[in-house]
Amino acid sequence: MIDSRLIIAKLSDELRLEASSTALRLRFRDDRKVDSARLPSWNELTNPSPLAIRLLNKLPSLIEQEIAQQDEDGIFISFPNLATLEDIDFDFLSECTEWSPFTVSVGAVGALGRPDFLFKIDLLTSNQKVYGERIGPFYKRAKQVYRLSPSTYRLLESLAAFNALPPEEKTKARALQVAHEVQQFTKIAVLDSYLIGERIILPEKVKLDIDADNSGYLSLVPRFDGVDTKAMRDSFMAHNTVRDVYDVRNDDGQRVRVVINDPLQAVLKSIQRVRHVGGDLRDKLLVDVRQVLDEGIDFDLVDMDGFAPRVRGIGEPPHRAKIAQKRPSRDWADAQTITNRAQELCLRIETEAGEQNVEFNSSAEVEELGSLLKSAAASGQASVHFKGYKLFVDESLVEGVREATELVYETTSATSASNSMRSRLRNCRYLLIYSNEELREYDEGSDEQYTEVPLS
Repeated sequence: MIDSRLIIAKLSDELRLEASSTALRLRFRDDRKVDSARLPSWNELTNPSPLAIRLLNKLPSLIEQEIAQQDEDGIFISFPNLATLEDIDFDFLSECTEWSPFTVSVGAVGALGRPDFLFKIDLLTSNQKVYGERIGPFYKRAKQVYRLSPSTYRLLESLAAFNALPPEEKTKARALQVAHEVQQFTKIAVLDSYLIGERIILPEKVKLDIDADNSGYLSLVPRFDGVDTKAMRDSFMAHNTVRDVYDVRNDDGQRVRVVINDPLQAVLKSIQRVRHVGGDLRDKLLVDVRQVLDEGIDFDLVDMDGFAPRVRGIGEPPHRAKIAQKRPSRDWADAQTITNRAQELCLRIETEAGEQNVEFNSSAEVEELGSLLKSAAASGQASVHFKGYKLFVDESLVEGVREATELVYETTSATSASNSMRSRLRNCRYLLIYSNEELREYDEGSDEQYTEVPLS
């Protein structure tokens, strides 16, 4: 591939500033490269221009700041780095170029998605086509070199890159992505009616919705802003594989192209596997959708806002619950005042009406719930029924009930043993001996005086 060149400025009789396909370069007229190890001095040149003097004096600093770099072809400034020149107040290009006054015209040749589709690109002035040569962000018309704005340059590069693709890579999704990009440049580009009429959406995230069939089975479906929910659901459910483009029609009859990028396709594949589910999987879906989606997907691409309220009315979902102490201020060590420790605990259940506390009447009920949860967890069951509530089986509840069972029974045993010991100790008398007091003498014959050790 021959690297096209466009002379931007003649710096001296020997030295040129040229634009290649990817960068701005310094070159000698005899094609010798300019090497950073041996930078030319302006006073070594024949008839150096003022721009040559300024640029060569500034070049060591540009290299140090990595604005200018070197490769096997010599010193260069990449096109993206040209914008940095304004930041350091050294926009030397303004001395040899003018900003482009032209308008970009973009049209379509063929139908989007066809392998022979092309974007037709023209530069216009006063609605007349301009003829010239473009290399990178530079455009030469007659003898004048113009500099394209950064946004115009990005647009033209994107269009040219698509047009250069082989036919098999000009997919419908890729063409729509570029067309969508073109539509964002209406301030600098004029689009034909075909491109203007295309309504294209490139979602960055997916929202979730639930579809229930007549039998009560549930399916997970995607939602996107700007796309009719029912139309998107019907299009998604009509295919057994995830598409990179969904063509749907909104209520107003307008066609909308929804382009799904690769990361979102992975999420939609996981969503698609949750179809017509019932039983335990249905419960998991209603309580925590993450449990039915693949662990490997990027959950940052899933917008969970608004998902929970939308499942209301689709049957009774299991409730999340946790073990709580009814009177958290009570000291658990105060065992002798409590007949039944289980009555100090409750099951705190999350409902749509708010939190509900369900009391335990006995330690047997705590043990009963623990047994139900243990069996459910072992069999993969998603919910259990207890005291009229359908409870979601999760690790925190299972662990909480296990700890509560141990606490109730351990405390009951400890209380019983403590009370028995206290009863025996109350029948004993004790002699309090003060040691380390040299003046106190023990008198065996004195009257019996005992001090009762206070029980604590």
